[in-house]
Amino acid sequence: MTTTIKRSASLFVATTVATMVAISGLLGSASPAAAQSPTAPPAEATADAPGDTPADAPVQTAQADAANDTGNAADSPPEMTFGHRAAAAPPATPAQPVEAERTHMRPRTMEEVAGSSVQELTIRNVRWRYSLNFFGDVSMSGGKPDAGEHAFGFGLGGQDVLIRGELSENIVATTEMAFEAGEDGSIGVDLERFNVRWQSSRYFVEAGRTHTSFGYWNNAYHHGRWLQPTIERPRWVAFEDDGGILPVHWVGAGGGLRVPVGDATVNLNATVGNGRGRIVDDVRNNHDYQDMKSFHASFEVVGIGRPELRAGVAGIYGVIQGQPDRPVPNDIKEVIGAAHIAYVNVPLLFIAEGYDVAHLALGHQWTTYGGFILLGYTMGRFTPYAEVERIASKGGQDPFFIPDPMATDLPTFDSLEGILGLRFDLTDWTALKVEYRQTKEWDLHITQYDGILNWSWGF
Repeated sequence: MTTTIKRSASLFVATTVATMVAISGLLGSASPAAAQSPTAPPAEATADAPGDTPADAPVQTAQADAANDTGNAADSPPEMTFGHRAAAAPPATPAQPVEAERTHMRPRTMEEVAGSSVQELTIRNVRWRYSLNFFGDVSMSGGKPDAGEHAFGFGLGGQDVLIRGELSENIVATTEMAFEAGEDGSIGVDLERFNVRWQSSRYFVEAGRTHTSFGYWNNAYHHGRWLQPTIERPRWVAFEDDGGILPVHWVGAGGGLRVPVGDATVNLNATVGNGRGRIVDDVRNNHDYQDMKSFHASFEVVGIGRPELRAGVAGIYGVIQGQPDRPVPNDIKEVIGAAHIAYVNVPLLFIAEGYDVAHLALGHQWTTYGGFILLGYTMGRFTPYAEVERIASKGGQDPFFIPDPMATDLPTFDSLEGILGLRFDLTDWTALKVEYRQTKEWDLHITQYDGILNWSWGF
């Protein structure tokens, strides 16, 4: 465990130094005018709330812009009510031309989308606030070798449904479901998030199924592909049923604290939850196999010199129950270390995350480590980007990740993937992405080449 912590700390220091130098150079070349360009997000969009990392704060959207184009809020349709009509809003200041109003880019996180689309119902003088959002995508792709999922053809992405209800001023319930196509073409329904939270401006307590708080990617984009820069999630933060390595979903309870420190903010999270199941894709939603729980904690600083610059570390400790059909049937201790640094703004986009997963049993340790770096730069509606991801391992075949060494479709744990892509925002709510990928899988002696065109949306 000590070795894992030291390796995670070294990885974080190296990543932070290298990326801070790169960001400083890029930010230094950007003028203040660029930071406040017509596509830059408003200041309030960068404020972090004590919820999922990053912010839960709502932002003004293109729909709100369109409503203001009438020149007066009183001229717009009344809020949806049941029982009686809501009071009319006070007159607004005259609207400026549309070009002058668009002072932000699209929402950057799923929580910003939900926060910006809140609706209100009034039933027997009680106000109910909720949001309902949808995300989806379709792709055309082909690869070489063209076997299996790399064959030329079309594919449906997940249809994601996000429902949030504000049960009071401090209590929010969230449900997220995804309709996904399986390998056999059938459509299945996965419950992705299902939780309730009490929150204030500084604290929160929640229980249910959430996304584990490590890195930036996992809690920013959730299951909305339209929001994320690339077409697919990096494998380090891929979902458990999609070849993932980490426990990106967490079933349990925990809380967090948000502490202002000068111009920056410190976010602290701690949770306890069900441990890993028998296989990677076995997320224990209903009950756990054992009394021993998994523990998670994270520490993040937001606003390091600039409001959008953030860095943090996280860790997980748990025990995977022994199984007689595994190469190592004993219980396996799991220790995960994580570190990240991210700057998500206009025009610069930068995300770097590193992970170290150690499994220990019978005096032996199997380690899987690596990370990914993504860099993008927005020019109008176009955002070219590049991503590099490395996965490496030592100690032999991990008995948890490879429970059947004789299987013919073993996953790779010694790979290097490079992506070159271009995103084009057709409107404020839909985008085209085109990517070229090259993946070298040394342990499987394969080099894979893929080209993908993706059309994604969210509203």
